[in-house]
Amino acid sequence: MKKVIFTLFAALTLGYSTFAAKTAKLSDDGDKVFYTVKNQFNAEFGSAENVTWTVNNQIQKAEFTEDGVKMAAYYNTTGQYIGFSKQITFNELPAAAKKELAATYKGFFADEVLRYEDTNVSPALQRYMSNDETYFVKLSKDNVQHIIKVTPSSSIEVIK
Repeated sequence: MKKVIFTLFAALTLGYSTFAAKTAKLSDDGDKVFYTVKNQFNAEFGSAENVTWTVNNQIQKAEFTEDGVKMAAYYNTTGQYIGFSKQITFNELPAAAKKELAATYKGFFADEVLRYEDTNVSPALQRYMSNDETYFVKLSKDNVQHIIKVTPSSSIEVIK
């Protein structure tokens, strides 16, 4: 269930992040975030800068930069850590995924690529562990945009 929620949220994030960045600053729902979530976030991502919170009835999300890299941490409505995403380059995708995307979407440009790590292990420990990573790629060509999910086995699935 949490993967479904995140997949939908990631699609919306990728779909509207460019638009929001060009038109206005995202509203900050920091006053709606659970106290325990803020404490956990601060403990795990103490060097985070430019933190902006978004809260809805399914998820609490912190968007921030760390060492100049755009990231986001996700928590459910009970305050449990779900996972985090990190903006990466197209070249950081697995080779099989890059090949599949290039063949299937000739002429498309990768506007944004996110790596999402879905685990119940804290972000501090994830840095030392291998786990399944899912990627989301926003592709565009002319006025056509697609959001593609790339699974750990490098298979691709159209989200939007």
